[in-house]
Amino acid sequence: MIVRYKIFEKEITEQQASRSEDYDKLYLLPDGLVKKKEEIRSGKLVFISYYLDTEETEAQAKLLLIPLNIRYHIIQREEYGNYTVESANGYTAGSSIVASKYKKLLNSDNETICIQQLDLQTNQPVFEQTGKYIGEYIDERSTHYCSFDYNPDGSLDVCEFNYMHDYDSEWFRQSNIQEIRNYFVLSDAMYNYYLTADFLPPIT
Repeated sequence: MIVRYKIFEKEITEQQASRSEDYDKLYLLPDGLVKKKEEIRSGKLVFISYYLDTEETEAQAKLLLIPLNIRYHIIQREEYGNYTVESANGYTAGSSIVASKYKKLLNSDNETICIQQLDLQTNQPVFEQTGKYIGEYIDERSTHYCSFDYNPDGSLDVCEFNYMHDYDSEWFRQSNIQEIRNYFVLSDAMYNYYLTADFLPPIT
């Protein structure tokens, strides 16, 4: 299995990781997909994201993860057109009981398009805990990204442009959201997709 190290999605060497207290350690399958991601913070392993193989069950994954006594997510991937859907169950340290659920949508460049929390009892989306994204923040030089937040009924609440830059971030609502459409040259279908908290975009 191939091992890679990253800080804020930027790949670093093993030597650089050994000198850092905060980084991610990724275990990759031969096809390049992530099998497991370990999050190291302040020099300690604090979280594990574990991706199921096609023939692997969640129960089998729990047998590996529970003894580690670390918070973890077990994630299942599926394809949706050119997108990847990740469905995750979250667990507290040492527990086998699902504590949270979410779905994540990634595009062909592995950029996050949508993250949607699910209600534990109903498995239905929680619209006010849904976030959508255009572009992705990599480092301080990134200037081409924004996030969208939604109301409980699934309608658009606010869009924040350059949300990681406190000094030059901008806020957009229904009255001026057209500016975001023009800036990112969104098609009609994708513009409408970002106006609501619906998880799946249209496939053309």
